[in-house]
Parts: sequence; C-alpha cells; structure tokens
Amino acid sequence: MIYRPDIDGLRAIAVLAVVIFHLGVPGFDGGYVGVDVFFVISGLLITSLIIDAREQQRFSLSGFYRRRLWRLIPALLVTILATLFAALWIMTPYDLQSLGRSAAAASVSLSNFLFWSEAGYWDSASEMKPLLHTWSLGVEEQFYLLWPALLLIALAAGGRRAVAALVMVIAVAGAVLCIWFTGIDRDAAFYLLPFRMFQFAVGATLIPLIPLARERLGSSAGPVSSCLLLLGLALIVASVLGFDEDTVFPGAMVLLPTLGAAATLAAGGISTATPLHFLLMNPAALWLGQASYAMYLVHWPIASLYRYETGLDLSSLETVSLAIATLAATAALHYGVERRFYRRDTGETQTAKKQRNLPAIVCAIVGTALLALVFTTPYQSTPRYSEPALTAAQISALMQDRFARLKHTCRLARYPDHPRCQQQSGSNVLVFGNSHEPDALNFLAAGYEATPLNFFMFGTTNRCDEIAVLGDRLKTRQPGCQARLDVLQDPGFLDGIDRLVYAANRPFDRFPQSSSKAEELLVLQHLKSIRPSLQVIILGGYINTDTDCSLLINQSGVSACKERSRIEYFAGDALPPDSFETEFLALGDHYIDRVMLLCKDKQLDTCLVETPDGVPAFIDKHHASRPFAEWSGTLYAAKHPTLFSAESTPSSARDNSAEDRTIP
Repeated sequence: MIYRPDIDGLRAIAVLAVVIFHLGVPGFDGGYVGVDVFFVISGLLITSLIIDAREQQRFSLSGFYRRRLWRLIPALLVTILATLFAALWIMTPYDLQSLGRSAAAASVSLSNFLFWSEAGYWDSASEMKPLLHTWSLGVEEQFYLLWPALLLIALAAGGRRAVAALVMVIAVAGAVLCIWFTGIDRDAAFYLLPFRMFQFAVGATLIPLIPLARERLGSSAGPVSSCLLLLGLALIVASVLGFDEDTVFPGAMVLLPTLGAAATLAAGGISTATPLHFLLMNPAALWLGQASYAMYLVHWPIASLYRYETGLDLSSLETVSLAIATLAATAALHYGVERRFYRRDTGETQTAKKQRNLPAIVCAIVGTALLALVFTTPYQSTPRYSEPALTAAQISALMQDRFARLKHTCRLARYPDHPRCQQQSGSNVLVFGNSHEPDALNFLAAGYEATPLNFFMFGTTNRCDEIAVLGDRLKTRQPGCQARLDVLQDPGFLDGIDRLVYAANRPFDRFPQSSSKAEELLVLQHLKSIRPSLQVIILGGYINTDTDCSLLINQSGVSACKERSRIEYFAGDALPPDSFETEFLALGDHYIDRVMLLCKDKQLDTCLVETPDGVPAFIDKHHASRPFAEWSGTLYAAKHPTLFSAESTPSSARDNSAEDRTIP
C-alpha cells in the first residue's frame, strides 16, 4: 500500500482529541472518540496490507505477528516500566497494587478485560489509573490476532469479493450489536472487541470503494473529496465538542466519529490534491501523526500521576506544562524506542535479525508482566509510604466490608424465589437509589437493630439508561434494570412495602448525574402515583472529596477529607436554583439530614469524618465505610427511635429537632 500522508494527519487529530480530553480542557469532553478514529484507520491499513501481501504471495502469519509485535510492544513495555518506577515513588501501596494488575494485563494485551471488570471509564477511580488508556491497545492487539485468519479464509473462498462481503456484514451487524448491547452492558460494549470489531470493518469497507470512486468520478474527484473531507471532519469535531460523560456511549452515538473517520479516509483516497487537505498534510500534522502512538502511550501516565500527586483540578499553567512534558516524552519515546525497532515509511523492522528474534520480544513481554505482578503483592509500604496510615490490606478490607450486610437481604433481581425475599407484615423496607444503597442499609440496619426490619434492595439505578413512563409502566432499555422495575410495579410486591428509603450520592443535585437524578425522581413519582400511602424516607447527602479519602489520609491525615480545597460537594452548602430538592422533598415523608447530625452548625470544618475508634468515614470519594455508616445510624436512631415503629406516621416524624431537619 502506498504511503498516504493524509492518514497521518487524521492520526494527529485523533491523538490530539484524546490528549486534550485527558488534560481536562473545557469544551473537549468528547475527546475520547479519538480512539474510535484510530480503530477505523487500523481496519483500513491492516486489511490493505494483508490483502496486498497475500496477492503478491509474500504474506505469512508468523511474519505478520512478528511485525505487529515489534511495532507495538517495545514502546508499550518501556511506557509500562517507566510508569511503574515513577508510581513507586508517588502512589500509596494500595493504589500501586491496582497499577501492578493493570501493568501485567497491559503487557499481555488484556487490559481491556481488566478495566471492564473494574467498572467503567468514568468510575470513581478512573483518573487514578495511569494505564487506563491501554484498554484500546488491548482491543487493537486482539483484532490483529483474529483478523488475518478471517481475511485468509475469505480470500481462499472467493477473493476480494468475498472479503468485501465479509467486512460489510461485520460492519453492519457489528454496529447493530454494539448499539443493542450498550443498553445491556455499556461497559462491555465500550471495552470489548466483539462490540468494537465493526469499526475496524468500516475502515476495511473503503478498500474496494475508494478505487471504484476514483475511476468513476474522474475530473469531479477534487470537489467530491473536499465535500467528504468537510463532512468527515465535521462529524469528528461535533463528537469531540458535543459528547461528554453523560453521553450514552458507544450506543448509536458511536456512528458519528466512526463514519466521520471513514469519510475523511475516503476523501484522502479519492484525492488529496485539494486546498483543504493542507489541514491534514501540513508538517506539524504529519509529525504528530507519525509520533501519535508514542504520544498516546505517554500522555495519560504523565497526567494521571501528576494529578494523583497534586490534585485533580489543573490550572491553565499546569495544563500547558503537562502538554509540554507530553511533547518531550513523545519525542523521547518515538525516536529513542519506537523508530529503533520499526520504520513506518517502509512498514518493516529495521533489520532482519530483529524481525526473526521472536523469543526476545516474548521474553520481554513475560518479564514485564512478571515484574508487574510483584507490585500486586500485599506488601505494606513503599519508599514514600513506609508507614502508611491505611495499609493496602486495611483499605481492601474496608471496601469489601461495605457490602457485608447485602448477604442477608433480598435483592430484587432474586425476587420472589430467594428465601430472603418473603415479605413480613409491618417491617418491609425498600432501599432504592444508586451505589449508595449499601450505605443506607448499613446506616438503618445498625441504628434500628432492635426493630425487625426486612430490607429489599433495588440494586442501583446506575446504568438504568433512559427510564421513562410508557403508558402506565416504567420502561428502560437495560434488561436487568427492567426486570427490577417490573418487580417495583408489581402490586403484589409494592402493596407489601411499608417504607421506601431513597439513597443516592448528591441526592438533589443535577450535577454530575443529572439524567440519573431525573430518572430516579420519575421512578419515585410513579410509585407514589400507584400507591399514594407509601411512606418515603430520603437519606441526605454528606461529603464528596475530589480524590479518594484513603489517599488524602495517607498524604495528610484524616482531616484532609474535610479540607475545603479537596471537597467537590458538601450537602451543607446551598444548592443551585435548578436542583431537584423541591421535587424530591415534595414526595418525602421524612428527611434524614446527615449534615445536621454530624456537623456542628452545618460547618464543614466541624464535620465528623471518622468513628470514635478512628475508622475513616470514606475510603473512596463518597461511599461511607461500614463502621462509619453504622455508627452514624446509631446516633440518628437514638434521636428518632420511633422512625420505623408500627405506630409511626408521616406526621409524627415531623419534629424539626436541632439534630435533624424534617420535611415541612
């Protein structure tokens, strides 16, 4: 395949989008779609190389895999090793264990599976994962493993026509699969190859279309190319500027950057002799495109470790400084490592000796993975944290212990078949909300231990995409969530529920999960319309730190978890005018104000952030540790002992005590 400089220009746009997004520059919240552009480019290039080599009778699977290994692995392993070494002097033992797992997985091209298992791209600890970006390399390398065999089978069966039919089927069927499965498991659709394969196939579909278009367009090739280029870049830019963390992605929205990349590649294939192609073929764009792999590798470890050390919010000066550091590291990795093992202009390794030396690269992969596994061992210190306030073992134990009580409750996903899902007259409590449901369970179960409460856990609204009322039923695209909503709406179940407890992070705030809050409000309104007598208890919010509280404790002590400069949200602060407070409180019969309970005069610096025994309130940013939630619950129950008693009524709960604000 002839070298196409416009492809390097498109690579430059893709990597800049990702880097700017990860540096937190406002307005570029959709920069993550740069990865989708890379997938389409890879599909076009790899398919072209395999077909051309096969037709010239010079293709071999072993040679293909050797070239891919020497192309990708040396720079990746150097990045992994440098990140581990830097993190050894920066990160706490607990976070270093997590990094070791991701480093081992990235070394063997499986990090996308690891990060899928750990939740999501925007989970509470994503910014603390310096190798998070290697998930896309895992997808690419898995694609390289499978794709040649599929193409060889198609070529043997029917030549280029069979290949064209194959990639078209994968492109269309794969897109449908990705969009459909996003509603079932968005994380899987984001991280795993079966749901991303269609993007590689979209790139491959251009192979027969580009020469056909060139032949038929003739003198019109230039204007058509300009139109396609404008369309493609417009779709990519619209995705970068218009998407954010609330965008349901991949889903149907993935088609915008995918088709944008395809249109841009088609434009360059038809003609690059247009003034507009200077956007992709100027010297700066070409250099960035040629060094895009190195830049992609280095940018996130630099930004992540810096933010880990100094805090998540970056000033303009810090952002510029990180960008300069990224450029310097890019040049060092590109010229010092990448080009020593692979020359992009020829597509070949520099020497036949290096190309043949497969055992050397395999040994390097295995050695890096084994070294990374050493970091996952539960040792208790690092050079910086020789005596951490919270050891890795303590943090792990507290995080796991938070869910201990769930083993003794009914989860709606098991209703009605599980023995714990039998309703008992006068004591059935439904806990509904997001990932803070276990916090409410620990708070209430410990506080009202003497009262025989029978808890039913909804199982979180997280990933319950697009809940709506259709007819007289709550509907969502996510099958597991829909099954739980169906239980809620079953009169046989709802009539037996005595009280509903709403528990969510930042319960009235539109930010950062405005759509989730609106949908949770919709569910409560619908349930109250079905059963107006249902008593609703709302558990108030408390504190959100900008990074994990366990990290702040190890760096500065437990008081750092209530230091104003590290607080993203405090329930004692005034809510913005567009909050959902009025709507939620209109549905509630009792409001548990944890700020009034745990903070003197609702002042942040007086808030309690540990138990009398010294157990911290939080391990991550906002989920309460079990000991702290239970201790808080006992304090509250001492002031409101009749909240769950048989004679308690909504009116008797309105006492407006100094320790607790109740709904007027």
